[in-house]
Amino acid sequence: MQPRVDTGTEEEAKQYYVRVACELGFDPATFVEKHVLQDLLSFCGYGALRDADIEKLSSATLMSFDVLKTEVSNGADFIKFFGDNPPANDPIRGLISIRYFAPKIVDLSQVKPEDPNSKFGWRKIVRLKVRSGSAAAGKNISSLFLLFNNFAKAADDPFAYPASPSANNQVILIRDAPPQSPPQAPTYWFVYNGSRSPTNDPAFVPGKLQLALNAAFDTSEFPARPYYVPQACGRCHGDRINPIPNTVIFDFAKLNYVDTDHYFDRLSDDFKPIATSPYSVLYDAGNNDPSTPQFKEAFKSVRRMNEEIRDQNQRVKSSASKFQLRAVETWLKIHESGDVAHKKPIERSLIPLKPTDKTWAQPSPTLSEPERVELLQMLNQYCFRCHSSLEYHVQDKEMVHGKAEKMIELLDETLFVNLRMPQDRKLKEPVKNRLKELLGKLDQEP
Repeated sequence: MQPRVDTGTEEEAKQYYVRVACELGFDPATFVEKHVLQDLLSFCGYGALRDADIEKLSSATLMSFDVLKTEVSNGADFIKFFGDNPPANDPIRGLISIRYFAPKIVDLSQVKPEDPNSKFGWRKIVRLKVRSGSAAAGKNISSLFLLFNNFAKAADDPFAYPASPSANNQVILIRDAPPQSPPQAPTYWFVYNGSRSPTNDPAFVPGKLQLALNAAFDTSEFPARPYYVPQACGRCHGDRINPIPNTVIFDFAKLNYVDTDHYFDRLSDDFKPIATSPYSVLYDAGNNDPSTPQFKEAFKSVRRMNEEIRDQNQRVKSSASKFQLRAVETWLKIHESGDVAHKKPIERSLIPLKPTDKTWAQPSPTLSEPERVELLQMLNQYCFRCHSSLEYHVQDKEMVHGKAEKMIELLDETLFVNLRMPQDRKLKEPVKNRLKELLGKLDQEP
């Protein structure tokens, strides 16, 4: 089996970071070896906000300056830097932080959900707006998205710090304005160590810049491996494989939206232990009851995050299908007017690109009503992990219909020795055959 996500190379990663350092005003001679996450926070105007505090403090604390100033580990320096009562328009008062169960980072070729010792994936995203007068503002950078990746047993607190530190931290810098002349990248990617070593490695450097993300994007036969910046990043955050040659400009690069509905879907298939976990799918919600004020408040933060992700998606170039943008627009539409209820897969067909496009919401001439629901649920379980950001979205029936024949072939291991789908597991024969049968009926639609 061959990897589907371009792993890139160590040399490409080094060259990328050197070019990024030159574009952003860092010292290119020392950037790869010496740069740490705190340097990037200082670049964006947050020199006294420590990366370890961003990781360990709750979302509620991070989003309330009056509480934050009392909880940070460097209180006096923090207040000296930001002031005791910064104005309402200071971005330090406008942080967004969300924490949630993240099924897509779980390697199901290795993790056995029925095993109580299995560890599941959780994420925390913190968005910081660049502060006025910072070096980042001078480079036309508008915001920083910081992503923490945590792993914990279903019964354990995934964000208990320092017991459950982030395995790695990913950062995307965003430009709000369109690319300039000469062209500027709409995004820059960085990977860092967490603020504590998950393995108590004495050589671990907190927040140190890394060339690659060690992950299991292509799993089953493949164990976790290095996926180097920028190629691996661009593969999942854009809709064209390669950037402009010899530049850092991935001009199609997009933020990926937060699909709460999919996370709740997965509690009924591969991740049943999380359904009975003490921790909510939306961790900050307290529990999975959408009627509670705490759940609604946590959901509001997700909505704010997705609105900013939509805005960024709208600004950058895109392929004709624009499926990433349509996906986040669909999420916002079905959850408009404060609707926090979980929507089933059949209820969230992507907004069509053209009025004549096929959608999952429409009856099928070749699939019965139960079969239409069943097929989409299977695609949601087995294919969404990649095909919500890579090449097409499973909720886009027009695209799935056009690829159905190829999908059937990729399910058949006898036809492709080095390529098989899905890549994170081997389907049992009855499941595989049923999926091929339903895809075959979809393929027969006129």
